[in-house]
Amino acid sequence: MKNIVLFIVFAFIPFAVSCQSICIEIKDRQHLPQEVYPNIKDYKAILIGEMHGTNEAPQYTEGMVNLWLNQGRKVILGLEMEGYEQSRIDSFLSSGNFSIIKRMAFFNDRFKKGGRSSIAMGNLIKWCYGKQNLKIVCLDIANWKIKNRDSMMAVCIDSVLKSNPGAMLITLTGNVHNKLDADQYGKPMGYWAYNLRNPVLRRKQIASVDIAFVNGTAWCCQPDCGIHDESGSSTWITDKCNYDNSFRIYENGDVFLFTKNNHCFFAFKPLVMCVSEESLFPAVLLLG
Repeated sequence: MKNIVLFIVFAFIPFAVSCQSICIEIKDRQHLPQEVYPNIKDYKAILIGEMHGTNEAPQYTEGMVNLWLNQGRKVILGLEMEGYEQSRIDSFLSSGNFSIIKRMAFFNDRFKKGGRSSIAMGNLIKWCYGKQNLKIVCLDIANWKIKNRDSMMAVCIDSVLKSNPGAMLITLTGNVHNKLDADQYGKPMGYWAYNLRNPVLRRKQIASVDIAFVNGTAWCCQPDCGIHDESGSSTWITDKCNYDNSFRIYENGDVFLFTKNNHCFFAFKPLVMCVSEESLFPAVLLLG
């Protein structure tokens, strides 16, 4: 997952560099411009794939959820969290007591879930409190090493959509799970989402999205768990589209959401490291 091309892409057909495009500046990743919506409104599921352990992935996810909520749509936000944490998520959404989230095993894992249990992820969950028409669903399973993990995550997606007809599904997972085709990693969650028996989703109703960046840092576990410098520049993405953050739409249907720099969690003072030695959430307290 380290060799990432610089874009968020809804990929269905090969990219053609020569095709025309529209470039929309993104001034706030957490509030995408409303003109983005008409270009993706026909999808029923948006599967966002991230390089774990950055600020930008949860921020873009929040922006995407915001876009649909502003249209009066019901949204299900699926996170790569173990299903046994669902009751705690539900308790927080009912009470607003963020200490419930801070005590979750998910956010106190010594290996930091490969970057998933970040301050930015905590803030994404915190933002969800009080939002009408929004649910959070924990998609992952307890034993992430089993071979059929992705198909079980897809079963969860299928079940929650069948239980919530008309709802829009937006998921945030690692940037393998969201793929729609089998590859060297096997058959991912996105593939199974439309290949289960009698699935609620069809392939053309799913947008597979990758979040990436020009350069920066991320907390990830390749080759080992820790803070790593990352880069993935591609000049054709930024050609004639020179904003630090942009939404780019091509005539062939490919859509890219670009960010120039990524950061490991929140790099604000007085927090001097991306992650504390014992737990991420003493730093979250700084956010109020």
